Amino acid sequence: MSDSCVHVLNLYGHQYSIRASEEEYAVLVQAAERLQEQLKLSEERYPHARTNELLVLTALNLCVPLAQAQTEISEAKVRLESLLMQMRSQLPLE
Repeated sequence: MSDSCVHVLNLYGHQYSIRASEEEYAVLVQAAERLQEQLKLSEERYPHARTNELLVLTALNLCVPLAQAQTEISEAKVRLESLLMQMRSQLPLE
């Protein structure tokens, strides 16, 4: 694991000092870029919204796909467990 050090992350006109490894920082940069893109889209969609409103709307827009993916994963897990039980019931007993 890499040693962590302080990196500066620019986000929405502000600089944030973040302690992270190089690998973690690379992921944070990608996330910040995605957030910036989503904030820009929110600004275009809601031109009269204040900064805090834009941040909340953007956060919600980013969370929706995550929530959907978590639901899909939970449903897939239930289906897989059901299939596994079916397969076990069809195996001959020793």
